[in-house]
Amino acid sequence: MSDNLKTIPILFKAKHALESAIRENIKAQGLNPTEFGTLEILYSKGKQCVGTIQKKVLIEASSLSYVLKTLSQKGLITKTKDEKDTRRYMVDLTKEGKAQFAKIYENHQLAMRKILDTLTDEEEKTLQHLLKKLGTFNTQ
Repeated sequence: MSDNLKTIPILFKAKHALESAIRENIKAQGLNPTEFGTLEILYSKGKQCVGTIQKKVLIEASSLSYVLKTLSQKGLITKTKDEKDTRRYMVDLTKEGKAQFAKIYENHQLAMRKILDTLTDEEEKTLQHLLKKLGTFNTQ
């Protein structure tokens, strides 16, 4: 293999390693990635309509329905009809959901920070800059 494309497999290996670490950490918290993503959106953004969650988590409506049902059964969320538009449902964290996710997110953040701390601050900023540049190459 020529060195002129060496960056691509290195990038994919790093992506795979990071995804694996994220999945393991989320699983250790008793969640799957979709449940975690849903809770994270609600934790950071507050009450959301189902459609917004679906767009942000990138999941099919039928799959999200199952995730919401599971999280509701665990007592972490509530799902109610929108008062302004009864065709829509609104999802929010319960008090217990907020408390549990705060702990989950803190543990997750510490684990992810441990990975990122293998880089110096300067290396991390450079990586952010380069990844943003690669991520926007087709929008210029």
